[in-house]
Amino acid sequence: MTWVLLDEQADTLTSPSFWAGYNLGITAWQQLPASYHDGGCSLAFADGHVEYKKWLVPQTRQPVRYIGWDFRSMPLAAGPDRRDFEWLAVRTLEPTAFK
Repeated sequence: MTWVLLDEQADTLTSPSFWAGYNLGITAWQQLPASYHDGGCSLAFADGHVEYKKWLVPQTRQPVRYIGWDFRSMPLAAGPDRRDFEWLAVRTLEPTAFK
């Protein structure tokens, strides 16, 4: 259940790692997963399998705008509909982090 690689949204490529504010009670996308493959992206998991995830929340599906992304000043709050955020978070952290 732990992903290793994912397709990241081009505007948020600011570092060699993907981070989405899961810890310390932050619930904001600091970087976004890609959504230019029919509204979703592929993730490669540690056990060798690959999954395609179609994002359900419109806010997760941001178009590429070719802007200079600065996650410190431009985080996207996960908002009230956190289905996509939680789906990725559960596959990123130890599940006990959400209790």
